[in-house]
Amino acid sequence: FTNVFEVHEPKAGGQWCFVMRGPDGSEYKNHSVYQEVVPPERIVFKHVNGPVYLATISFEDLGGKTRVYWRMEFENKTFLANNQAIVLSGNRDNLEKLTVLL
Repeated sequence: FTNVFEVHEPKAGGQWCFVMRGPDGSEYKNHSVYQEVVPPERIVFKHVNGPVYLATISFEDLGGKTRVYWRMEFENKTFLANNQAIVLSGNRDNLEKLTVLL
């Protein structure tokens, strides 16, 4: 997947709009609104187009390392039940790529 960012305003009330493009050319539009951005403690945003969820990402300083806590609360519990493996795999992949980058 590749992501094309259209709007990214990492502040309370700010928008985050991007398009994910899959290997087959499929496009998935994403629109989120930041609820909180509190450096260096946490980021909270609501993904407002399907699937709707609230994401809270918290950071804990471990003396030269950082522990990341990633919580997603889905409005549609059936969606989560049917897609939990994909959500977990995607988040794990993203965090592993971030680890390599950092």
